[in-house]
Amino acid sequence: MSKDAVPRGSQQTHVTLNVLIVEDNGETYGGLRRATSASPNGYRMCDASTECGALYQLGISLPDIVILDVTTRAQEGLATLEHVREVSSVPVIALSDEEDPQARIQCLERGADCCVPRDVTPGELLA
Repeated sequence: MSKDAVPRGSQQTHVTLNVLIVEDNGETYGGLRRATSASPNGYRMCDASTECGALYQLGISLPDIVILDVTTRAQEGLATLEHVREVSSVPVIALSDEEDPQARIQCLERGADCCVPRDVTPGELLA
């Protein structure tokens, strides 16, 4: 058995996942906060509502993943995505308008690791 293997019957410890939510209305953050509080997995959530706040949180909270609402304030969401990519390789899930395929393509071209509809459920995001 390798030194990293967990023997059967042993309890595995959960690693806390640091999640940065970047959106401007609190709806996504609130939904994720409620979903994570009911989850047996460990999550540490932080949020930002502006590009400046997102870059600040990226530096101090060292997130494992960023969930970025690119529909915020028109082009600011895409600019935030580009700036995150300039300073970090952290995985980014972009939330975009579900009815506009071009918007999703732009997100992927500008550095998002995946792009999901804006109305995705918190449970789907955490899965």
